Order: sequence, then structure tokens, then C-alpha cells
Amino acid sequence: MVSVNLQQEDQVIDALQLSFVIPVYNRPSEIQRLVKSMTEQSQAGFEVVIVEDGSTVTCQKIVDEYRSQLAINYIQNPTSLGPGLARNVGVSNTSGNFLVFVDSDCFLPSNYVETITTVLTEQQPDAYGGPDTGHSSFSVLQKAIDYSMTSFLTTGGIRKGRQQFDLFYPKGFNMGIKKNVFESLGGFVDMRYGEDTELSYRVRKNRYSVRYIAEAFVHHQRRNDIIGFYKQVYNSGKARILISRIHSEALKMLHFLPTIAVIVFLLLLALASWNVLFFLPIWAYAMAVLIHATAVSKSLSVGLVSICTSAVQVTGYGLGFFVQFLKARGNG
Repeated sequence: MVSVNLQQEDQVIDALQLSFVIPVYNRPSEIQRLVKSMTEQSQAGFEVVIVEDGSTVTCQKIVDEYRSQLAINYIQNPTSLGPGLARNVGVSNTSGNFLVFVDSDCFLPSNYVETITTVLTEQQPDAYGGPDTGHSSFSVLQKAIDYSMTSFLTTGGIRKGRQQFDLFYPKGFNMGIKKNVFESLGGFVDMRYGEDTELSYRVRKNRYSVRYIAEAFVHHQRRNDIIGFYKQVYNSGKARILISRIHSEALKMLHFLPTIAVIVFLLLLALASWNVLFFLPIWAYAMAVLIHATAVSKSLSVGLVSICTSAVQVTGYGLGFFVQFLKARGNG
């Protein structure tokens, strides 16, 4: 589907053996839902490695409840290493030949393993990624956040637009890679944010094949409070600049759009104090989000909250991107 790996013949997997690697930090309730969804898979025969990354509130008791139903290896890091390095620790304790990375705030539909097994067996990609989506059980805020992270009216439009044939870069909440390819690339680098995208760039630079599996989606719970959501998208903005310091091609003009949107928004607010007509573009954007989010979610409550979460999403990403951009310029 994308560039051809020069060593493809050496990387063929004869018998697929899946190893899920999941870093977790102070999220026992979320890991329970993920592990439970793994017990409900239509196809079994995989292992699960959970890395407790220096948590003060561990999920060990929850993991122990499922040991009779799943092949689980539970590892505790004494201090937090960050998601990338925690995944590296997990990989070193796997026995499978294909690694699957899922975030602890996700859970799987019952056919997830069956879906990826079919694609990986028939097409033999070196790596894959899939989308994330909401769930009917999510709170109004979680549904609004999910809308903001995927809508064409926010930076989700940029993200979704790049999930194209030749532009897709798998994300850590739902990605997989052959273990020997992962090891040949040296695993995840020591980055707190954007480490998954950075690895995806190295996968492509080394001409390994990547497959986007639209049917292999995960339900992503994300944050359930505005402050936590703001921090998440702010760090995502910073991560884009950090990645571009390693891979210059990772920074494109479209990544500046959220920052430009924030500047325009502030300018319009300032001008609105002089003439209220300058507030009309802001009002029009809010109405567009309300109408679209309500239509997508079939909930007026979600539509109303989506106005707030969309503003937070664009503003947080734009500011994080801008602050890190200035730091990078200052450091040469």
C-alpha cells in the first residue's frame, strides 16, 4: 500500500503470534475495561504485557482477576519512564513476533484481533495502524472530546486528512509492528510526547511497508475533564515541533493552521470591542460546530459541549505548537 521494504522477504512471518504491549500510569479503572474487552475477543491465542509505569495507584489487583482468562505478563517500573520507554520495557518481555500497541484509555471491539490477524496474515505488512472512535457508553464530555479530536472543523481535520494511502503514520493508541522490525529500528526514543509518530517516521524512512486498517478501530475514552484535555492537546502541539527536530519533513504548513486560528480569534475578539460585527466569524464557527456535532452525535448536549471542547482543542494545540516553535528557534 505504501513504499516497498527492501528486506521484505527476510521479514515474512510464517506463524503470526500477537503480543499486546500496554503502558499504564495511574489508570486502574480504564485498564480494567481494556483487559475485559480482550477476554471478549472472537479470536484468542495472543499474549498481553502490561507495564505499570511508576504508578502510585496500580492496577495489579485488576490484572490478577483476569490471569485465568488471558496470558498476562504484568511488569512494574519503579519510576515513570514515559509511554515510549515503558513500551520498550514491555517489548523486551514479549514472546510473540508481532507487537500490538494500545493505550490504556482504549478498549477493543470483539472482532479486533480477528480483523488484524486476517490482514496481517494475508498482506504481511511490516506495520499497521488503525483509527480510534467513541462509544455509546461515553459521557457527554467524552463524546464532545471525541468529536473535537476527529472533526474536520478542528485539527482533527488535519489528522483525519493525513490518514490517506501515502500519508498515514500509525499512532500509539492503535498500532502494530513486526517485532524484528521494531528491534532493528531501536524501538521508541526517549520522548514524553510524540514518540509514536516519531517511530512511524523511522518506519517509513527505512522503507518498511505500512497498512492502514480502517476496520481495526479502538474505542478511545480520552480525558474526562477539560483541564486534562487541554494539557493533552497542548502537548500534542509541542510534540509536532519536537518530532520535526528529528524529521524535518514532519513539519508542514498545515500544522501552523491552529496557531494562525488562535491569532485570528484573539484579533477578532479585540476588534469586536470596537465593532460587534467582528464577533460574527466566531459566532458562525460556534454555530457550525454546534450543528455538525449535534448531527453526528444525535445529541444537542454533545453539540453544545463540543463548542467548548473544539475551542480548547484548537487553542491548546495551537499554543503548544507556537510555544515549542519559539523555543526551537531560540535554541537554533
